[in-house]
Amino acid sequence: MTLFGFLRCYPAMQRKKWLVLLMMGLWTSACTQEPVIPEKSISFSSTVLPLIKNNCASANGCHGASGGEARSLTSYDDVMHYADATGKKAMKSKLMHAITALNGEEAMPPGNPLPDEQIKTIYIWLLQGAPNN
Repeated sequence: MTLFGFLRCYPAMQRKKWLVLLMMGLWTSACTQEPVIPEKSISFSSTVLPLIKNNCASANGCHGASGGEARSLTSYDDVMHYADATGKKAMKSKLMHAITALNGEEAMPPGNPLPDEQIKTIYIWLLQGAPNN
C-alpha cells in the first residue's frame, strides 16, 4: 500500500492532519545542512594558538600562563578542555559558545569580541577535528 493509498483509508480531517505532518517533516528535514569542511588544513600551532594567545592568553588576558581564576589557554591540551566538541558538532563546543556569545559573562574575550574571520578560523579547525599540528 502506498502512502497515498494509506491516506485514502482515512476520513478527510485525518488525511489533512497526515498531509500537514508529512509536509512539516519534509520541510524540517530540508532545512538541515551538513557543514562543509574545507580541505586546506588549519594549523593549531601557527594559526589557532597564536590567535588564542593574542586575544585570550595575553599578559592581561584571563587565560594567560599566570592563570588567574580562568584555566590557562597556552597549550593544545589547555585549549582542548574548551574544544570539547569537534567535527560536525563543533558549534556545540564550549570554545565556540564562548567566542560567539553576544553578551554577558560567557562572551569571550570580554568587551572585545573576535572578528568574524577569526571565529571562522577556529570553527573550521574544530570541524577538521581540532588536529594538533
